[in-house]
Amino acid sequence: MNNHLLVSVIMNCYNGEKYLREAIDSVYAQTYQNWEIIFWDNTSKDRSAEIAKSYNSKLRYFRGENIITLGAARNKALEKCNGDYITFLDVDDLWMSEKLEIQMQTMKNKPESILYYSDGYNLYDEQKTKKKFSSHPNVKFYDGAIFNTLILSNFINWQTVLINKSLANDDLYFNETLTFAEDYEILLRLSLLGDVTFSPEPLIYYRIHENNMSHDYELILDESEKIFDLFRKDIENLKININKARGLLYGSIIIKLIKQKGNFMKYSKYLLKYPNMQNLIFYLLIKLNLTKLFSFAK
Repeated sequence: MNNHLLVSVIMNCYNGEKYLREAIDSVYAQTYQNWEIIFWDNTSKDRSAEIAKSYNSKLRYFRGENIITLGAARNKALEKCNGDYITFLDVDDLWMSEKLEIQMQTMKNKPESILYYSDGYNLYDEQKTKKKFSSHPNVKFYDGAIFNTLILSNFINWQTVLINKSLANDDLYFNETLTFAEDYEILLRLSLLGDVTFSPEPLIYYRIHENNMSHDYELILDESEKIFDLFRKDIENLKININKARGLLYGSIIIKLIKQKGNFMKYSKYLLKYPNMQNLIFYLLIKLNLTKLFSFAK
């Protein structure tokens, strides 16, 4: 296909030497070849800089002076992009060789979309196995105007995303007040601006390992609520009932928090702030086998 449209691939790195060369090689192996890598090194102390600088000029290396949040580092990288389309690859993940070609062909067929995403594989590094995102229970993907469904559950894997820079315009930035949900926030914001297109082909490998899984459940709880607050007016204007989704999300997070920190009183009280959430306390009591605290739940 015609390779005249430049794609900027943003790679943010902090001490990523373990998987880095494999990730970069998956970009160089693309069948669509009009791309640049914007490599932002967040002051790595390992061999990441050496590895990145070993490639040719299609990889443009930048290094910050101080460690900053991922959202802030991505904003720095965005300032360096020359591409018509923007995509992202974390240093521990991989692309299929036709990732860009398939998405650029999809773009050609649906040029009005602001964002394109796809199915992919979870790659379980220790077990050396893979599993399609779509094979997991309750996973469903959506096309078109997706905000109403995306606010209820984030079904988009960030590594699969390709963004139309001209349509995103001034909304192509990351909210630097977030440190866990910055990807989700920009997806929601862009989905309010235009249609989103899904490709059913698995195009990436998302590597599952201990270091890429957040166990800071208080942060997850806090930023989940920030997301609902940031989009409260849109939720109200579109008359979206988020109580069930919020309940399921908070319930699962609070179970993990209580198991981790053992403070039922502190975290179950969090639910009492919200309408129709009190029933979740009964669920937590049963799930955690804390029936002695039943009087508190009343």
